[in-house]
Amino acid sequence: MTAAPPTTIEALHEAIRQHFTKRAPIFDSEANHDFKSPEMKIAWYDRVRAWLGPEPLDVLDCGCATGFFALIAAELGHRAQGVDLTPAMVAEARRKAEVSGVEALFHVADATNPPVADASIDVILERYLFWTLPDPKAAVRNWRRVLKPGGRLVTVGLDWRSLVTTTTGGDYAPLRPMLPFYGGRPAEDFIALLTDAGYVDLVVEPMMEDVYWHDGRNWDRWAVHATSPA
Repeated sequence: MTAAPPTTIEALHEAIRQHFTKRAPIFDSEANHDFKSPEMKIAWYDRVRAWLGPEPLDVLDCGCATGFFALIAAELGHRAQGVDLTPAMVAEARRKAEVSGVEALFHVADATNPPVADASIDVILERYLFWTLPDPKAAVRNWRRVLKPGGRLVTVGLDWRSLVTTTTGGDYAPLRPMLPFYGGRPAEDFIALLTDAGYVDLVVEPMMEDVYWHDGRNWDRWAVHATSPA
């Protein structure tokens, strides 16, 4: 029998924590997570370097999990922070930062409402977070609050709804009714979401090359760039 969906945001968050707590020890071994080859690492570092530029910036990795973007940004010389709802994921991110010898600050908190000062962040990076969010509109509004005027958001995503059926998802299946972006969405949906939230200068950057993913799947993958008005 399928479990009943959570009835409150607090219950949803607890179910998400439980799900990702179980995955935290093996998260980096899963497809698309961490680096599966030296070529994959070089490709991501080059891409993030191009997004951020050479001058040190205040960078926030929203839904950081084990610290993917925050650790890259820190190693490239930026002032990096990450935020994630799951303590086990944040603990792993902190461990990786210590092992790598880089400085990055990690918060256990709701990534849709990050615990950082208003207008304090130059660039927000995130990937694959939106499918876990009950209110994507609130997330992008809150991110505008913490971005400096003219600050940028880069969101990486894909549309994997073709894999979603009534029998897939495991313990995440009961959560779907509360998650409007479950299964991902095409870039056009994110353009609409961010435009409605007041972002400007929106650009879609294709990211189809398998060197970034190492999973052989021919999905439409992309990064959407958006700017908070000055």
